[in-house]
Order: sequence, then C-alpha cells, then structure tokens
Amino acid sequence: MPDRRVLVVEDDNDLRRFLVDALVDEGHDVREAAGGADALAILASWMPDLILLDISMPGMDGRTFRARQLRLPPPASQVPVVVVTGVHHYADLVAELGAAALLRKPFDLDALLALVEELPATGQAPTGAEGSHLPKPGWA
Repeated sequence: MPDRRVLVVEDDNDLRRFLVDALVDEGHDVREAAGGADALAILASWMPDLILLDISMPGMDGRTFRARQLRLPPPASQVPVVVVTGVHHYADLVAELGAAALLRKPFDLDALLALVEELPATGQAPTGAEGSHLPKPGWA
C-alpha cells in the first residue's frame, strides 16, 4: 500500500537519507527529523501514518520523544512507532516503548519496506500479532 505518510527520526545523516530515499522511491510521503525535538515540531503540523524512530540520539533521544508523543492528543499519540536501533535487548525495548515493531540495525531494505506496508495506519488496530508489541519473525 504505497502513499503512507512516514516520519523518519534518525540522527545519522547517511542512514536518514537512505531511509527517506528508499521510502520516497516506493511512493510514500516522507518527512525527516534529526532528533526528537524536531520530530515533535513536525507532529504539530503534519500527521504521519507511521514513525520510524532511532533510540540513541543526542539531545532528545527516542525514549524521551516517545514519552512526549504519547502525551499528545490523538491522533498524534496513536501513530504507530517502529523502533530502528542497534540495541540487542529488543523485546524489553519494544514493550517499554509500546512500539508496534522493531527493526534492528543493520537491517534488510526489503524487511523495512514490508514492515512499513504491513503496519496499520494511525488509529487502526495492529495486524498480525493480535495487537502484540513483539516484532514478527524476520523483523528483529
């Protein structure tokens, strides 16, 4: 399902550019932020269907961003988040953040694109794992 609205929150310029380019090439409407504060500013005027969120970032990290996002009024608080990180304790991290899924770095581009298309749009119930916040096989 192309034409998803995706917010990419990643401090690594090269990886952020790669993610944005890959998603745009698939027909998605993409905005990018180098950190949590920039991402919150974007949410004030543009509502994505999905947020790809790095955890380890200078300034406002992914955990702080997610905590603040969850305090925003709907629909901003309901936008599904996919954690994109090199952290290896992923089950705890996904549960802690209430994330829809996790994509562990380094990741396969096809896995990323499949994940973006599989996840429900903002405000819809998750598919696949019956609402579980655990990633599906192949995503972690």
